[in-house]
Amino acid sequence: MAMASLPGSVMTLDDVTEGSMTRARARVTLVCISDTHGFEASEASLPEGDVLIHCGDFAPGPIWPGGTRVGAEVSQRRFDAWLASQPHGAKVVVRGNHDPVHAAFPLSGATYATSPRSLDIAVSGTTLRLALCPYQRPRKAKQCKRGNRFALPSGEVLVSHVPPHGVRDRCHDGDLGGCAKLRHAVERSVNKPRLWLCGHIHEARGATRHRFGADPDGPVTTLVVNVASANEGVASRLEYGATVVTLMV
Repeated sequence: MAMASLPGSVMTLDDVTEGSMTRARARVTLVCISDTHGFEASEASLPEGDVLIHCGDFAPGPIWPGGTRVGAEVSQRRFDAWLASQPHGAKVVVRGNHDPVHAAFPLSGATYATSPRSLDIAVSGTTLRLALCPYQRPRKAKQCKRGNRFALPSGEVLVSHVPPHGVRDRCHDGDLGGCAKLRHAVERSVNKPRLWLCGHIHEARGATRHRFGADPDGPVTTLVVNVASANEGVASRLEYGATVVTLMV
């Protein structure tokens, strides 16, 4: 894996899995962003790639762009228009904790995931399967901490809004804001994701390779990448560009 910082604070990750070249059929480029909170206009043009993935929180938070509050419908239309202006053939958005349960993206044709599901994307002559795990508010906060059972969708790339507990989830106050329920689901899974994309914790942006539990087929690790684009704390601007990940599939 090679990592480099490019102009515009873009983070690039290449060949994310050990030995992937031996069975690879195609090279797939994922362009990943998260926690844009209505400030997408400041990132007018994203890097080119095959699939655009937004890990949630496209809706504005307490601070609105330009200081003018607009309705949720207007905000969604603006986000949809921005998505449509991007060059990627496939676009996927998972719900964040600020986002509505229902939203339509007719201009961009983006897939909007509001419940866990698998999604197959035909790209570069092959099929990439994504495991989508959007934000879902637990009935009781203790449920997530106790790691109660969760049916993890299948996919070699896991896309969630919230990071796993203890990995790329440290908040500015030192607390860990990740989800134990999701982490335990991956630890129990026989087929670990090669790549885990997430956001939510703005100040935890970056990449960490981690081994989730024992794997019967050998020492498989998952690259966890927090792709949050907003500044630390309450979002008031976009401080980082996209994360570009190249996968051999």
